[in-house]
Amino acid sequence: MEKIWKIDVQGENGYSFAIQGELEEEADAINEASLCGLFDDERDASYATAEDITDDEYELEYWKNDIVRV
Repeated sequence: MEKIWKIDVQGENGYSFAIQGELEEEADAINEASLCGLFDDERDASYATAEDITDDEYELEYWKNDIVRV
């Protein structure tokens, strides 16, 4: 089943992005985002967290135009 994940990189220059794909676990989402080159710096994957927002209407509304299919 496809899921939509919000990836967060914490820190002073933190950032977030959303991805969609056949990704079941947080680690899968972070790994796929890294493989796709979506992090500003590849080391950011070590500090990233991922949240499944598939059923979160508020988050989906916010990210609807910026979700990257992986």
